[in-house]
Amino acid sequence: NQILALDGVLSDTLFPVLCTVQTSVRSLRRAFVLANRLSMLWAAPVAFGLVLFAQPVIAIALGPHWRPAALLVQVAGASVLINAVGYNWTQFFAARGQTRPSMVAGLGSAAWLVAVLIPAVKLFGLRGAAGAVVVQAVAFYVIRQIYVHKLFGRLPLWRIVWREALAAGVAAGTLWAVRLAGWQSTGWRSTALQMAVFLLLSAGLGAVAGRAALSEVLRAVRERRSEDSDLPQAGRAAGGVRRRATVSPHAFPLLVAGDTSGVLWVTTRDVPAIGRLQPGTGHWTWTETPSFPHAPTPDGRGGCFTALTRSSALAHVSGDGRLSTYGVARTRELLVTALEEETLWAVDGHRRRLWRLPPGADGPDAVPLPEGVVRPDYVAPVGGGRLWIGDTGAAVVAVVGGDLSPALFAVPHPARFLLPDPARGGVWLGASDRPLVTLVEMVGGVPVVTGAPHTLTVPSVPFGMALLDDGRMAVALKDLDMVRICDPDGPPHDIELPAGAMPMGCAVVGQRLYVTLAGIGEIAEVSMADQTWASSPVFAR
Repeated sequence: NQILALDGVLSDTLFPVLCTVQTSVRSLRRAFVLANRLSMLWAAPVAFGLVLFAQPVIAIALGPHWRPAALLVQVAGASVLINAVGYNWTQFFAARGQTRPSMVAGLGSAAWLVAVLIPAVKLFGLRGAAGAVVVQAVAFYVIRQIYVHKLFGRLPLWRIVWREALAAGVAAGTLWAVRLAGWQSTGWRSTALQMAVFLLLSAGLGAVAGRAALSEVLRAVRERRSEDSDLPQAGRAAGGVRRRATVSPHAFPLLVAGDTSGVLWVTTRDVPAIGRLQPGTGHWTWTETPSFPHAPTPDGRGGCFTALTRSSALAHVSGDGRLSTYGVARTRELLVTALEEETLWAVDGHRRRLWRLPPGADGPDAVPLPEGVVRPDYVAPVGGGRLWIGDTGAAVVAVVGGDLSPALFAVPHPARFLLPDPARGGVWLGASDRPLVTLVEMVGGVPVVTGAPHTLTVPSVPFGMALLDDGRMAVALKDLDMVRICDPDGPPHDIELPAGAMPMGCAVVGQRLYVTLAGIGEIAEVSMADQTWASSPVFAR
């Protein structure tokens, strides 16, 4: 495990990025392949090195009577090679909030210790321990392969890393052939020289075998440095834009909302917290929460509500930073919250229901959603005591009124985001499966689709949305690293962001637009008064 610690560091570094692309299996698959090719460049030489040098090092360092222990070290080297294939697989499931695979792996490890390792050592000594290590490596490879197929489809693990493993194997085979030709490890000097030759061969062959993966990483680093050199520093305005840091560089901001008092609220994951920004002073107040806060819902009294997605609870942060939680029945996915006449509502995407927390109540109660709801995600108050609940898996909207009897209505497409537009008498639906934003007419608080609805085409599937004071609409396009300013009555304008910024949430406070940049752990603050929209890029590329 210590030998694979570097792989663990790489996985921990990638984890915030994986969380930002958790809904894109294609992006996760690409990251999985790249990360494992890079880690094998390190793991394969270590594994073959243990096999090559176990006997001479043990004989020189510990004496001839320790030679039998070399078998265990060599088998451990083989185990390192097998375990390094897909080593970081659990991180990709954890980024999607799926922790059962990690539990299965942990239970399997405990079972192996009790059922295989201990009996094998008792019965067969070192040879038994070596055999148990082989059993563990092969069994866990099979477990990894099964789960990787479930997440990514057909993806044989050995095909990902065979080039890098082969490069180290060729280096080891070359040195082994040289030994057979007569160059023996008889002391520290000759052994150290052989190690140096092996490392040089491994590095050279590994650079050839892994050149595509290394080139991709180096290209991304150069692009990021180039962008960072052109961008304003955090907290410094340039062209009407300010970049603000969050509670931690490892905490990516998810969604954002503005309070009527001019306060901005932001939720972050990885380092789960709710942030409160006073735009006038630039002062942040952060309150840590259990995992993971979802959408912020200001309470209008200086505090903010949110749902704790993985903790089966609703949370409230008061104006002075005190955290209160309200537990619900166990669920895997609490999502968006909304306030309607001081009652808090939260979408339970897993159980397909709403949770309702009236003012002064000891805890929430459940409101079931109608049959036909597939994957509820977003809830929005539309006035008159009614709520609309968007569905990312079906072209329907559930409407809940004062009698708590939800009704189901067909809409043009599934929706991830709902944005009421009182001036136009409807609700904008940000599609979850296509690059569209559609205005659905609202009559008596319910959707009415008569004729062709008002549809705006955007360059990519929309994520967060916000209405500007002049009636236009900001739409975050996470996959394209940009925000589009949509004008239903005129041409659109784009705000380009750095590569990898991954804008997710939008909110308007006064004359400023705030956008959470999940990929780089920052928040963009755009002064609307300084924007003429004559030129698209706000961030220079």
